[in-house]
Amino acid sequence: MRWLIIALLVTACGVTAWLARSGSIGGSKSTEEKASVTWLESYPDALAKAKASGRPILADFTGSDWCDWCARLKDEVFSTKTFKEWAEANVVLLELDYPQVKPQSKELQKQNDDLAKKFNVEGFPMILLLNAEGVKLGQIGYEPGGPKTWIAALKTASGMK
Repeated sequence: MRWLIIALLVTACGVTAWLARSGSIGGSKSTEEKASVTWLESYPDALAKAKASGRPILADFTGSDWCDWCARLKDEVFSTKTFKEWAEANVVLLELDYPQVKPQSKELQKQNDDLAKKFNVEGFPMILLLNAEGVKLGQIGYEPGGPKTWIAALKTASGMK
């Protein structure tokens, strides 16, 4: 079942990437200074950190080694200094990865599959903002325009200030 879902998502991601490269849909090139951001992989750890810090969880459902839109979001937003500074002050970062090549433990695969079912993940990238109890506050995907535009869209989608 996991591979069927991934196959469907790969197809959808490929079509949208082709459209972006062909100019049918737009993106933006970021000139932002790059920065490294640390993401948790454990959902229970993210919940605990969210409770302790009072910050919501930004959960990134991604196909890190095959999804063009996921790579674009990482490059244009998640790896920028602007996003890093904002994230450190406002959210707990959780990466839920569905790789095709990169190895993953069975436990991590099960956790990520269970969360994809729980939150009805139908495409990548899918970013959820969750409270410390794991309740969905908002949802967003790739948005062109760089980190400031993306953060503003996330705030709008989730009611975040």
